[in-house]
Amino acid sequence: MDTQVLVTIGEEGAGLQRLEEVELALRRELLTCDVAEVRQVQVGEAPEGSRAIELAAVGTMLVALEGSGQAIGGSMAAVKSWPGRAHVSRTVHLTVAGRALRLSASTDAQQQLVEEFVRAMGRTQAS
Repeated sequence: MDTQVLVTIGEEGAGLQRLEEVELALRRELLTCDVAEVRQVQVGEAPEGSRAIELAAVGTMLVALEGSGQAIGGSMAAVKSWPGRAHVSRTVHLTVAGRALRLSASTDAQQQLVEEFVRAMGRTQAS
């Protein structure tokens, strides 16, 4: 069974274009990990007369991980480290099976929260 992870990113002071750029960079990085799929979240139909078919939620991706909740730990390393790899304040919000975790620059305390989040997802998948 695939595990679906909703990933929402933010960057202080980023406009839509900048947020699209950092989202694309993170998406490319995620695709090098052990994931089944990474896709933008669609939020509705595009306005009539536009070239787009659907509106995408900029900064929001749905990541499908193959296998058990244990796959979250290894596959999400890029997401866990992403906020700390910039000179501006970044956040990433993860939602899996109704559980949510908000990350910012990495700290030891935050790393412990991530580890507990991953363990909880493993227990959820096992039941």
